[in-house]
Amino acid sequence: MFVRDQDDPLLDVDNRFQMDVSAGLVLTHTLFDVGLSAGRMTSLFSESDDSSLNGFYTVQGNGYIKTRYDYDMIEPRILYQVNQSGENILNASVFYTYNDMILLGATYRTGSVGAMSVGLRWQNRYLISYTGEHTFSAEGSELGFGHEITLRYDLNRQYYKRVNPAENTPKRSNTYKRKVR
Repeated sequence: MFVRDQDDPLLDVDNRFQMDVSAGLVLTHTLFDVGLSAGRMTSLFSESDDSSLNGFYTVQGNGYIKTRYDYDMIEPRILYQVNQSGENILNASVFYTYNDMILLGATYRTGSVGAMSVGLRWQNRYLISYTGEHTFSAEGSELGFGHEITLRYDLNRQYYKRVNPAENTPKRSNTYKRKVR
């Protein structure tokens, strides 16, 4: 591994077990989500500086814009993270889902970091996606690309309950109600 600063404190971390707590709240609507969270709360409220991971607060907003007769969706997203270390991060993304199957996305993050994503969803529950991320600043340009593969299974996709099985129109999740005895 090529290391520029051999005295970087992140390279000399003792492997000790450290419990932590994170909490958040999300308000959901059919057109948007907004949320607020506090991460690594034991670090946030601790007086000691011996933690290798700093606490943070996050504010996020997601939009849902349906296009092409409700078959496709554009999802703009913004996320702002206030870190205890003072290095705040802004993430701005836009994702496009074609025919509820093909996902394309682009992200820009503070520090001249850009990412492109492509994904495939099938049977209304499975998703596989790939994201390539690159730092465009002078310090990070030598690092090359970061690669991420995501595999996801949705446990409760009520959105896909059909009003009439013969129709090809999905029923909205907020109108689906379970019958309970």
